[in-house]
Amino acid sequence: MSEPRDWQTLYAAAMLESDPTRLRQRIDKADQAIRARLQELPEAIAARSEQADLRYALTYLRRIEAA
Repeated sequence: MSEPRDWQTLYAAAMLESDPTRLRQRIDKADQAIRARLQELPEAIAARSEQADLRYALTYLRRIEAA
């Protein structure tokens, strides 16, 4: 199991990457970490805030990927 907040580090690295040759790799790593974290989270109400954060992050990864 990954650390609960590893996805945030990878997401931030993707969002801040200015080198187009490394961007794809950073997006892929962040996407994998976010999806893994979504699967780890319970369906409990307490986890819904992080689930929303994860879905928001996926949305913005797709936006920078399309840009």
